[in-house]
Amino acid sequence: MPKLLFILSTEQNLGNTNKKTGFHAEEAALPYLYFKDKGYDITIATIDGQPASYDPSSVDDLKNKDQEMLDKFETHAGTELKSPANLSHLSADDYDGVFLPGGHGTMWDMPTNETLGQLISDFYADEKLVSAVCHGPAGLIPAKKANGEPLVKGLKTNCFTNAEEEKIEFEKIMPFALETALRDQGADFENSGIFASHVAKDGHLVTGQNPTSLTELTKAMNDVLDKQVTQSKAA
Repeated sequence: MPKLLFILSTEQNLGNTNKKTGFHAEEAALPYLYFKDKGYDITIATIDGQPASYDPSSVDDLKNKDQEMLDKFETHAGTELKSPANLSHLSADDYDGVFLPGGHGTMWDMPTNETLGQLISDFYADEKLVSAVCHGPAGLIPAKKANGEPLVKGLKTNCFTNAEEEKIEFEKIMPFALETALRDQGADFENSGIFASHVAKDGHLVTGQNPTSLTELTKAMNDVLDKQVTQSKAA
């Protein structure tokens, strides 16, 4: 049975606003259920093994958009959300790919975490799927290629854009601008308009711009995974 690793943020504080954040409900639920339906074994993990919390506004949005999706996600993943795997106990050798859902929480607990960076680096070096969406690419920042360069250098990459951050008036709340950080690392950054769907695919690196991109993103992830299976059988 093919295996995927989902890494979620555990950061609950939205900077100094006294508001709560966390991982984005739909960005985790839609790909999770898509690959569950395809027979994948999915592990949910966090950096420190602490429970993962939804971004409150994303839960409200998903309840209004697709309550059934949220219910199914809770049924299948609810126990793991409360007791996720600890990232430091995991190895890329045991999985076929890794996925980082967004949610603004990622902007605080992922960019400087060396354990996360090494794990993502291992997935990439093994030519396995590395995927992230919206603010999830914050977790790519500490990852490196085998030559020590930033993982995203020279690769087609995208994320929640600076323009989108400004549109929702979060640009001054965020600890840094994610698009700018990826560009500064040498990413070949590409995007579409504000809140439009866009997926950047460069080999086995697949990144999505925002929640609108999720359907396109999961299909692109699936294409990479199917190719991995084909190559494995041919080897």
